Amino acid sequence: LERFLYSDIIDGYKETEVWEEDGEEYEYTSILIKPENSITRAQFTKILVNAMNLTSGEIEKTFPDVNTSNWYYDYVQIASSRGIITGKEDGTFKPNDKITRAQMAVMIYRAFNPTVDFSATGKTFKDVPQGSFAYDAVVKTAGVGIIRGYGDEFKPNNFATRSQAVLMID
Repeated sequence: LERFLYSDIIDGYKETEVWEEDGEEYEYTSILIKPENSITRAQFTKILVNAMNLTSGEIEKTFPDVNTSNWYYDYVQIASSRGIITGKEDGTFKPNDKITRAQMAVMIYRAFNPTVDFSATGKTFKDVPQGSFAYDAVVKTAGVGIIRGYGDEFKPNNFATRSQAVLMID
């Protein structure tokens, strides 16, 4: 987590503490990682793009809920231009929605597919059926050790945490 923070791959939370002692005011600022906080789709996209040093690809896709003035605009454009994100069925990206573990697995699979050999037989999880949109991504990323579950479950619909995002990408 610290490596990702110090490399500007993930943003920390700046907190300033002010106290007074002997008539003097002191201020201390710290950067917190908050690993158990949930993560949004935009935040995860930024982490993935930064961690992989990605630049724009060939696919041109825009989302009506991602404006050029948004902090995440460039990251979403890069990820969509490489086919890592495709958006929701209604054509939106929903950048501020919390990302699920299944959505994260799919994005990681798409991002690493050109460089990682996913031909190994992966682990299946009883809560990720073959008809699931994330089935191939979960099975193949589990097969190479990128993701792990909770015994025989993956908990695909649980919201992912910041620490899970960093661990999967790392």
